[in-house]
Amino acid sequence: MAIWKTCNKLCLNDKRPSLMRVFRSIKSWLRFAAPHLPGYSRDVLDSQLLVSLGIQPVARKSVAPRLGLWHPPIFPWIKLNTDGLAKCIPGPAAYGVVFRVANGHYFGGYCQGLGQHSAFFAELMGVIIGIEITFRMGWHCIWLESDSTSVLACNSVADRLTNLGLASSSLIWHASPPPEISPYLRMDDQGFPYSRVSS
Repeated sequence: MAIWKTCNKLCLNDKRPSLMRVFRSIKSWLRFAAPHLPGYSRDVLDSQLLVSLGIQPVARKSVAPRLGLWHPPIFPWIKLNTDGLAKCIPGPAAYGVVFRVANGHYFGGYCQGLGQHSAFFAELMGVIIGIEITFRMGWHCIWLESDSTSVLACNSVADRLTNLGLASSSLIWHASPPPEISPYLRMDDQGFPYSRVSS
C-alpha cells in the first residue's frame, strides 16, 4: 500500500518519494499484520529478515508424523502402489509404480522421469500408467493405492521407486527389486509401520 501511494504521488503530483518514509510505513504495517498472517518463519534467513524489521519471528509448528502400515492384497488380487513427486513447483518430476501379489512379494515396478511438471501431474501420471499396464497385462483384480499428499494410505516402496524415476526420461521396468527399495519391501512384508509427515 505504501509503495502504491508513493507511486501515485510521483505520477500524479510529481512529488519525489522519501524512501525512508516508505520503509517506515512498510515496517509499521508488517508489525501490525504479522500476528494475523498465517505464514511462519521457515529458516534462519526468514528469521533474520523479520528480526531486522523489528518483528518477532514465529517458528513453524512441528507436525507429528502419521504411522502407515502396508497390507498385502488377498489372492487373486494384485496391489498397485503409485507415487509421484516434483522437486519444485514446477520442477523435475517423476512417478513410480509397484506391483505386489497376495504373499506381499514384489511382482515388478516401473518408474519414469517426466521433465518439468507439478507433483499433482506426476501423481496422476503414476495412477494412469499403472492402470494402463494392468490392462495390457490382462490383470483384472487390481487393488490401487495412490501415494498422494491427500491420501493417508501411502507407501514408502512406491516413494523410493519414484525417486529412481527422476534419473530417467524413459519408462523403466524393474523385474526384480532395485537395491534402493529392498529394505522397504522387507519392512512391508514383516508388517513394520513407517512414518510420514503431513504438512
